[in-house]
Amino acid sequence: MRSARRLAILTVTWLTCGLYAFSSPLAQSWFVAGRDRIWWRLREESPVAQLRDTAKWVRALNTPEGGTHLLTQDTYLAVEAGLTVIPAESEYARVVRAVRDFYRQNPTDWRACYRFLHANFGYDRYSGVVH
Repeated sequence: MRSARRLAILTVTWLTCGLYAFSSPLAQSWFVAGRDRIWWRLREESPVAQLRDTAKWVRALNTPEGGTHLLTQDTYLAVEAGLTVIPAESEYARVVRAVRDFYRQNPTDWRACYRFLHANFGYDRYSGVVH
C-alpha cells in the first residue's frame, strides 16, 4: 500500500514536471523556432552556411568591383570616412566638421549641440528651400 502511494506521488510529480518543462516560454520558443535539431522542423540552412554566405557578401563589398562600403559600428570612423568622399570646401563638410569639433568639447550634451547648430547653421542662414 505504501509503495503504491509513493509510486502514485512520483508519477504525478514526474508528469507535472514534464508538462511544466514543455510549457515554459523558452522551451516553446525552441520548439516553434526549430532551434533544436531533435524536433522534426529543421532549419533551412545551418548556422555555418549562413555565416559563410554573410562572409562572402562582406568580402564582395570590399572588392573594387563590389564597392567601397565601410562596415563599422564606430561613429567617429564612419564620419571621418564620409568626409573623404565629399568636397572638403563644401558647406556640408564645414557643418560636419563644426559638429564634430563641438562634440569633442561637449560629448554628453546633445541639446547644446542642437543650439549650436541652430545658432550657426539655422534656416535663417540659407536662402531658398533648405530641405
